[in-house]
Parts: sequence; C-alpha cells; structure tokens
Amino acid sequence: MALNKHPLRPVSDEDIATYARDGVVCLRQVFDPEWLKSIEGPARELLIDKTDFGLLPNAPGRYMARTMPDFRRFVFESPVAEAAAQVMQSKEVRFFFDEIFAKKPQSTEKTIWHNDRMGWPVEGFMVPSLWIPLTPIVKSNSLEVIAGTQGYDTRHWLFSPNARQMIRPDDRPQHMDREAWRNDPEYADRFLTWDMEVGDMLVVHPWALHYSHGNPTDDWRIAVSIRVFGDDIRWAPRPD
Repeated sequence: MALNKHPLRPVSDEDIATYARDGVVCLRQVFDPEWLKSIEGPARELLIDKTDFGLLPNAPGRYMARTMPDFRRFVFESPVAEAAAQVMQSKEVRFFFDEIFAKKPQSTEKTIWHNDRMGWPVEGFMVPSLWIPLTPIVKSNSLEVIAGTQGYDTRHWLFSPNARQMIRPDDRPQHMDREAWRNDPEYADRFLTWDMEVGDMLVVHPWALHYSHGNPTDDWRIAVSIRVFGDDIRWAPRPD
C-alpha cells in the first residue's frame, strides 16, 4: 500500500489559529505510522548499534537525509512539507536539515529552556521545528513549550561551539531558566506538553521557548526534527 503524501487529517483553521496564538500546535494523524516505522529502524541502528551511515563525525545525529535513503524519502515524499506550509501560511517550503533527538530509557537528562531564533544563519519567522515522534510520547517525556513566548523579541546568546569561544556581546543575554514561571499565575497554565501517537507532529515557532524533560519510560524516546524554510526566510550569517 502506498504511503500517504497528504496529511491523513487535514490541517484545520483551528490548527493555524493555535499556532499563531501559542507558537506551537500539535497536529494529529499527519502521517501513516508506516512512514515512521520506515525511519525508526535506521534511527535505532544509528543510536543504539552505532551503525556507520556515513554521517558527519561532528554531527552524528544530523543530516540523515543526505546519506540515508529512508530519511530522504520521508523528507521529500511524506506530507511533512504540506502540513508545515499550511500551518505557517507559506506558499513554499524548502528543506533545511533533519536532526534526531533521543533519550535513553530511564534517562534524567534534561535540555535547558531555550528558543531556536538565533540558532540558524537566517532572519525571518518561518523556520519552525517540526518535531515528529518515532516512539509513543507521554507528557512526562514530551517536548514542553511555553505558549505565547514566540512574541518575546529577545536575541539570546547561543550555546553553540563557536559562541563558547567568543565573548558574549552585552546585547545578547544568556537563555534564562524558566522553571520559576511554573509558580507564576501569569505563566503557570501556559506550560504545554502532549501525549502523542506515532503519526502526530508538533510545529514549534523558532522564537517559542521550549525544554525537554528526561525519559522515565523503559524504551528509548526518539523523535526526528525537520527544519524547513518558509517564504520570509533570508540568509543572515553571524560568527556565533
């Protein structure tokens, strides 16, 4: 049976409005789960068996679509671009790169609060992270996003290898720990997590603050993040 090329559940006006309001939306049933099964196996080989797929040694969890045919097929033949374009209201979508985010069973490793705004050498709003689980997600190991923070106009300093070798400019504050906001009535109900099935997809605005918990389950938590460019993106490199 041919795998779907269009979202199984069409992107709705409510989905588009949610993304505009919150800076994140969880799209349900975008993909036939067989799409994700086709890349879950190679992803586990890469993560667990340390199979050499010819990836860059300094970025072993990125750029899979360059050398791994199943990932390339998913990027260019699945509904991922169509769904992203509809949510962003972009006429075109161009592939930037793919990346795996994985946490071992019973991991306590956390990812700091941050946004991706200054992570890419571009300007514009249409460069979301399309976070796609390859394993079932529960709220305790979900990506977490603070709704509405896509409107915060702060150019944070990166924690990239280049930035760590540079003197931070005065106008580029470090990312702040947002845990205290959980007890602030203004923000407490804006911490969003999801239970997600294989086939769902988060679309996360590049300015939205997000964080990743550990993984208290007995299986790997594996997600692939596809980064794409929409209509308003322009090249704007920086040394950091």
